[in-house]
Amino acid sequence: MHSSFFISALFCLLAGQAMSIPLGVPTPMARALEQREPIAIEPVNAYVQRQNIPIEEPVKAPNAVIEPYKRDLGTPIKALNGVIEPYKRDDTRQDVPVKDTGLGASSIANHSPDLAGHAIA
Repeated sequence: MHSSFFISALFCLLAGQAMSIPLGVPTPMARALEQREPIAIEPVNAYVQRQNIPIEEPVKAPNAVIEPYKRDLGTPIKALNGVIEPYKRDDTRQDVPVKDTGLGASSIANHSPDLAGHAIA
């Protein structure tokens, strides 16, 4: 009987101590925060630099300096002298014989006009 009374008293003592501790910020820090005047927060320099470059543009940061990638490809040149010339394509069809794979009709029959439609066994 004495042990249950002792445990109950100890529990009440510890519960009272736990309830007496203020939850949240300790009072000296809370007073310092209440007395402080609001000031403007200065942005970090890296964020300011990053915001100057559009989000669509890829950037790199060598030595912690943010700069866009240089994509100096120049203008495409169609000819050596700068005059645009159309691509000349040979209109005649070239039949290239293909080795028979052993799967039936040769692939030459598909390309050659005189053998078209005839299966080679």
